Amino acid sequence: MSQEDMSPEEMQRMQEEQCPFCKIIKGEIPSQKIFEDDNHLAILDINPANEGHILLLPKKHYQIMPQMPENELSKMFLLSKKLSKILLQTYQSGGTSVFVANGGVAGQRAPHFMMHVIPRLENDGLFNLPKKELNGNDLNSVQKTLISHLSKMFGKKVVEDKPVENKKVLESIKKPESDNSKELENISKDLPKKGDADLDNISNILLK
Repeated sequence: MSQEDMSPEEMQRMQEEQCPFCKIIKGEIPSQKIFEDDNHLAILDINPANEGHILLLPKKHYQIMPQMPENELSKMFLLSKKLSKILLQTYQSGGTSVFVANGGVAGQRAPHFMMHVIPRLENDGLFNLPKKELNGNDLNSVQKTLISHLSKMFGKKVVEDKPVENKKVLESIKKPESDNSKELENISKDLPKKGDADLDNISNILLK
């Protein structure tokens, strides 16, 4: 039977049978599990961006984030928050990145939705995205387009699309670097020392 002749249910079953992460969830492929409940599995990435790089998976097969029901997605984000806290405590890394590669052009390499939770180190070179500068007219055009689509989605005007001069935006958000660094130093001082949270006890901590 060709894919064109398949029902949505048959297509879903085929995708699950071919998905390597569904096989990991079923135990058919070994993995380094660090947390599991009825709906989620958290494993260590075998090609980590940094030590402690976690992949958080829904046990039910979804290819991309928009396919997930909102209540399931919100639970995943809450769990990613706890995983982020664990990494901060365990590695005293000073920061974490939580991201989703949603679609092939965004860097998604597997047909199973997942969230990456990565401990960050200073000057680790991750996510050095090039910055593009748009002029005011370009930004205002993007703003107008997105507001139009969002208003259709929510069935009402979500915000007034008032044009803004790009120069004024840049001037208003400039902040001395020293202010930011002091704020981050204070946050780091409040973090537990490295080793206070043991990955062997991660389930007990996450279930609190």
